[in-house]
Amino acid sequence: GYFMQLYTKALSIIEPGHAVTNKYKPVKNPRVSILATSTGEAMFETMTREQADSGAYNRWIMFVGEQELPQKIYDGLIYDPEDKLVDFIAWVKIQSDKIITFSNEGYAEFKKLDQEFAEPIKRNDALLGGRIGEQSIKFAALIALSDKRFVMSASDIRTAFNIRVGLYHRAAA
Repeated sequence: GYFMQLYTKALSIIEPGHAVTNKYKPVKNPRVSILATSTGEAMFETMTREQADSGAYNRWIMFVGEQELPQKIYDGLIYDPEDKLVDFIAWVKIQSDKIITFSNEGYAEFKKLDQEFAEPIKRNDALLGGRIGEQSIKFAALIALSDKRFVMSASDIRTAFNIRVGLYHRAAA
């Protein structure tokens, strides 16, 4: 329920909710980057039917993890971000006036793939697949941005749809 509040009040101020402490401050323009649970079952068990019907299932991209626990790693983990990542984040930050758009071919490809994949899934499974097209645009924008481009190409759109439709099928299974 709290995540739905964050989603619907993305351009306003949200209170921290019922927290154990009163040290949390209201958040202006809240954003949720990652929503994670231990298993797919836990996600579906904790969300009410009312929340699902109001769009909670398809507001976030769900990736259901493997049933087997991964091997625990004790050594070799790197916690400091690489210089390339820090430089890229700094570059993105100074581009605040730029807008990511479609190329003509990219928009044509989006319409084609949205009609071919996203719309049929949305009609059959609105709970999990209602926002595949919209989320594919976000993926494609991130792909373009990772190449320091502000125009989404047809290739970016194809890659994004492949990822998003694949995640849908995995979560739906």
